[in-house]
Amino acid sequence: MCRKCTKLNYKSQQQTKDGMVDYWKGMEYAKRYLTLPPWPVDGFSFLGFRPDRPKGMHETTYRRHLVRFSRYQLRHGKRLMEDLARICR
Repeated sequence: MCRKCTKLNYKSQQQTKDGMVDYWKGMEYAKRYLTLPPWPVDGFSFLGFRPDRPKGMHETTYRRHLVRFSRYQLRHGKRLMEDLARICR
């Protein structure tokens, strides 16, 4: 039987959509492809954090990874502002 016949959804649809999802995904992406600092990066400092280029990585590859990482930062910042606005109402 196919996914539609059994009314199954995708794994991404089962994940929670809280404000920290993009933070965790972004940090995991940085751990995999970029260089993390020796200090911990929390949810607020994540917005201004720029990971260093790993030794031996080409500059264009680093920029491509940095663009993808910045998407996680933008989505996290947007959700953070939405959560703060909801709290202030």
